[in-house]
Amino acid sequence: LRAQLSEAKKGGERCVVMTHVPLDPRASSPKTVVWNYPDVMSVIRESECVALVLAGHHHPGGYVQDEGGCHHLTIEGSLTHENGAFGVFEVHEDHLKLVGKGDLPSRKLELR
Repeated sequence: LRAQLSEAKKGGERCVVMTHVPLDPRASSPKTVVWNYPDVMSVIRESECVALVLAGHHHPGGYVQDEGGCHHLTIEGSLTHENGAFGVFEVHEDHLKLVGKGDLPSRKLELR
């Protein structure tokens, strides 16, 4: 991950990290994060190119924007929501827009 993010930063790219298990306990719960999340979060912060960490696993969902401006969005579980929970991302130069469907709320994520 460190090497891939380093290459992306050199190329002036913004990145989205997708993972089943959340990385930031503030966007889920302390019991539902990657076991080595402090190490992974350090890599993400150091890269300065990750705009969004998109995760699942924690069915109630969650969100936090960390101190470096990276969004951590844990998507609600479709199987545990009466109307499902799914959506589509629109990618813009200055923001990401999640158009939620079912029980997934829509949101706009401003990019740094």
